[in-house]
Amino acid sequence: MIICHSRRFIYFSNPFCGSGRVRDLLEPWNEEPIVAFDQRIPERPFYTHMSPTEAEWTFDALGLNFGDYRRITSLRSPFERLPEVYEEIERTDPIWRMRKRSGVGIPSFESWLARTRPDGRGAGGRPHQRWRRFGTWSAEQWCAGRITQVLCCHRMNDDISTLLKNLGVAPSKPLPPGCDADNEQGHGLLTPQSLAMICERYGPEIEEYGFKPPDLQIAA
Repeated sequence: MIICHSRRFIYFSNPFCGSGRVRDLLEPWNEEPIVAFDQRIPERPFYTHMSPTEAEWTFDALGLNFGDYRRITSLRSPFERLPEVYEEIERTDPIWRMRKRSGVGIPSFESWLARTRPDGRGAGGRPHQRWRRFGTWSAEQWCAGRITQVLCCHRMNDDISTLLKNLGVAPSKPLPPGCDADNEQGHGLLTPQSLAMICERYGPEIEEYGFKPPDLQIAA
């Protein structure tokens, strides 16, 4: 998350959407301490992976006009993002790791996806695991009508160039590359059934932002 009061903009770090690269680029203009969720205190209320809705509540509590700020976030194709969420849970969840060590196995991507939600609890996890909760949220749920500009991973350079021009700032370092171009390995987890599930669940953002479903025959 980046909050710049002098230039009136907020960048929201949407999990698994290339946010780290954008944060690095905008860090010189950050004017608020951003802490881990479990380290927040009244004097430091802003935390990593804070949603736009949560931020608006906090701005209101601080007497700041949320509507005066340009509100920016990143979005990424759910065909790329959701397999990465699954793989991160596989790497970090202690129960999944224990199941793998014991030979019991873990849920397939398809069965895991069926139990996630595009809102609410998302992909579960503990309260401080904001990445896990928000990782499966739909664009509509994450943005919640509070975002004024979207950066899409598959056209990242163009979108960031436009953003910097709108903010009236020069990049502090080379523009980051798009995130989708080199990250197609997650396609190996997709099945026709999971692909159909994603298309149904995330249909509005797929259509609005031009996210293309992979050809599973080519991916195979």
